[in-house]
Amino acid sequence: MRTHTQVSRSRLAAAAGKGPVVVIDNYDSFTYNLCQYLGDFNCEYVVIKNDEKTVEEIKAMNPRGILVSPGPGDVIRAPGGVMHGKTSPVFHNNTGLLEGLDNPFMACRYHSLVIQRDNIPEDLEITAWTEDGTIMGVRHKKYPHVQGVQFHPESIITQNGKRIVENFVKSL
Repeated sequence: MRTHTQVSRSRLAAAAGKGPVVVIDNYDSFTYNLCQYLGDFNCEYVVIKNDEKTVEEIKAMNPRGILVSPGPGDVIRAPGGVMHGKTSPVFHNNTGLLEGLDNPFMACRYHSLVIQRDNIPEDLEITAWTEDGTIMGVRHKKYPHVQGVQFHPESIITQNGKRIVENFVKSL
């Protein structure tokens, strides 16, 4: 739970020309694990439910960054089945969020959805994958600060998960 002081500091950061990180909460219990990590790195943030504000309202906040939490969606069975609480070695290209991590590292997976390699938009590059080729990370080619992962860095069973969040904060 955010204190009044934390919210006030976030407002001061926004007034200084660089707003807080906006955390979009997709009604997932892991959201506040991510927030804890952000706080550990002295990163000001504000949590907004995914149906609480419009894109224009978020833009008006002048966010320093946007972190989209995990969360429920339409369940589509991944080829390997549902991956809830399972670990896999994740290989990566040592860029962006994954820079400086062991290669591979063990990541905790909680998902039923996957990005199909044959459907990946040309604007995205694959930055992480499992042994069977399942995509675990992507990055926008033109806007490399736009990145995403298909595992839970905030899970205690993801190796160096906190470092992934630290890499995010350093990229801001």
